[in-house]
Amino acid sequence: MKQLLRTYQLVHTDLTVARINLTGLQGPSSLGSCFYICLLILAFTTASCAPQGETLRGRLMPKSWSKTIQSYCAGGSGYWVLQKADSSEVILFIAETGTLATQAEKLTGQAVELRGQLRQYTIEPSPNPMEQKPIGMDGKPAAISCERFELIAIQPLEN
Repeated sequence: MKQLLRTYQLVHTDLTVARINLTGLQGPSSLGSCFYICLLILAFTTASCAPQGETLRGRLMPKSWSKTIQSYCAGGSGYWVLQKADSSEVILFIAETGTLATQAEKLTGQAVELRGQLRQYTIEPSPNPMEQKPIGMDGKPAAISCERFELIAIQPLEN
């Protein structure tokens, strides 16, 4: 029997988008077409079953960099947090450029609904002795583990 499929790869990105790379279908055309259609159905079914993220509501607030774990976790100079109704803050990860960053600038201080995923993030200390880094209780550079909300979408809420 001829090999029907040389390469099949189903890739899920963080945005739960499925992509199929199919190359080298061989064999009778009707069998190849049927197999191709089955693979497409599988891809779209799997993509729709993948988790679509969480939704959080609160006030979008900018923060400036400081020598805090929250600031290191945000991973950059200035960063954003979501102030929830109970006054707790969620660290947000927003790409520095792009549509989400532009929307965040416009919605500063406003009530928003965010869609994304809360993810565990670990920062390993740099081996460069000239860089600033978090120090553990033993006085040595330490890895930091924290949670941050990786943003997919921002939407303003009506007050």
